[in-house]
Amino acid sequence: MRGDSSSTGSNTAERMRTGGLGLLVILVTLALSASGATAQDPVDEMDTMGLFDQDPAPPIMVWGSYGVGSAFVTDGGDPQDAPQVARFTLERGSSSLIVHYATVGQAFGPGSDEVNEIGALYGRALNRGVWKLWGGVGLARLSGFECIEADDPLDCDGSGTFGFPAFLEFMVRPLPFVGIGAQAFTTVSPDGSWGGFGLIGHVGRLR
Repeated sequence: MRGDSSSTGSNTAERMRTGGLGLLVILVTLALSASGATAQDPVDEMDTMGLFDQDPAPPIMVWGSYGVGSAFVTDGGDPQDAPQVARFTLERGSSSLIVHYATVGQAFGPGSDEVNEIGALYGRALNRGVWKLWGGVGLARLSGFECIEADDPLDCDGSGTFGFPAFLEFMVRPLPFVGIGAQAFTTVSPDGSWGGFGLIGHVGRLR
């Protein structure tokens, strides 16, 4: 009986030591975890408060455009053909870079020469859901106005000049990759100016 009692007491003591050791391990683990949390970098602590949170960079939008409409030409021009405008646009956020081409045939009356231009523009936009109000200004090579005062057809060589194109457009984007807009555009140069208004369609990543 005494042997049984001694064995039982020994087992009880062993269980107590094992339980105490387990409790000690748990307490040490909690203490180390707490010390690691308090020792973290102060900036990280502030980050958890959202003070250094940054919005993700806006995606890059890419699309192509083509439009037609009605045109006017200064210096007594009477355009016989509809103007055509083509653009390729890269946009991020509210800023865009635009490669621009525009032309109008028989710009100064029946049988006369065309006016055309190619250039680059910087654009800004106001995006609100499916609609967009945007515009741009830039620099372009403009040809055709040198033909107005040319006495010799050889003088009408397309040498051209530099102009400053600009446009303003209201666009509706019923689908993320399709849009249609109403625009007004013009180009001013030392030799003459032209412009127009009309409809323009867009295909690509628009929103």
